[in-house]
Amino acid sequence: MKKYMYTILSLCLIINPLIASEVFITSPDRFYASKALLSETVRTDLPRTQVIDGKLGALPSNVLTVDSRTLTQSGRPLSPTTRQQITQAQGTYGTVRLVQELWKNTLDSFPQWCPVTGCTPICVATANWNKQPLLTINPHAGCVEGCALNAYYDPRTHELVFPQFLDSGRMKYTCSSFDVVAHETGHACLDAMVPGLLRTGRLDHRALHESFGDLTALFASLSLVSEDVQAAWLSKPSSDTCIGGDLTGACIRDPHDDESIRCEEHSLSKPLTRFMCSYLQHQWQYNTSGVSAGDVLRQGRKDFLTAILLNSKSDNILTGITHYFHNNKTPIEDSYLTLLTYQFKSCPLAAA
Repeated sequence: MKKYMYTILSLCLIINPLIASEVFITSPDRFYASKALLSETVRTDLPRTQVIDGKLGALPSNVLTVDSRTLTQSGRPLSPTTRQQITQAQGTYGTVRLVQELWKNTLDSFPQWCPVTGCTPICVATANWNKQPLLTINPHAGCVEGCALNAYYDPRTHELVFPQFLDSGRMKYTCSSFDVVAHETGHACLDAMVPGLLRTGRLDHRALHESFGDLTALFASLSLVSEDVQAAWLSKPSSDTCIGGDLTGACIRDPHDDESIRCEEHSLSKPLTRFMCSYLQHQWQYNTSGVSAGDVLRQGRKDFLTAILLNSKSDNILTGITHYFHNNKTPIEDSYLTLLTYQFKSCPLAAA
């Protein structure tokens, strides 16, 4: 995988030793709940997507959207293993469609009018989105790098790849994690809107992508719960947030851990994720107009995407996003601004 280090975005391989009950974690049931949305709420004008499974082969839509218990193979009931694999593939597909819908809805929330002379970044992102190539999902890819925990989006082939990995001597599947699938789909969605941010290999671009993936997982997870649960999360300290805890019971990424920030994209992504969590919770805490928790989250998504698109050509997109919020009089952690403005200057932005 080293030869693809500038073109493949993957979830961090290091699992932090946090206790699942102490952090905000996506319930395993959330993964399967995403399937039900396919026939209920997910819009039909989403990007072209296909599933070519490493174990099951190409899966048509009439297999991906039905109860796996009704499926047969040569007139016989499916084996428990095959049924489990199909259920995992369905959940993966449903999660991908949910995330695509989430960011499509965000794009649609912007004014659709574009000026005759010149194109705004919003218009360019919308145009890019509408002409993105076919996305391929592989829920059951083979082991990589000794069966270590990994999943990735490959922008060259427009593939979402979810390999197996070993955890405490047992084989597990990255496709079985809602957070992992949503994170990787976040990479694909941002690449669809602003492909240049993924093709440069710049450290700030890669760090932004990792934060976007983590926040996508959080936004998608919160979109599947009640307003009461959304409000409860917005009322919590942001240090309770954990990404990927539904895979192994431990946190794959915690934006508030005490690890010193290093010049590596997964590490550099954490302060931005932390800030956006704090921003959302601040907007809820000082909400004086009776806006719902869901509306605060939707507006926060829109604000984040706006900051990205308006600063996509910045010399350092991380500081550009930070200053966008700061210049718009958004409360911001002084320590975060200092970290981005000064400490990150020691990190070479060009690919090493």
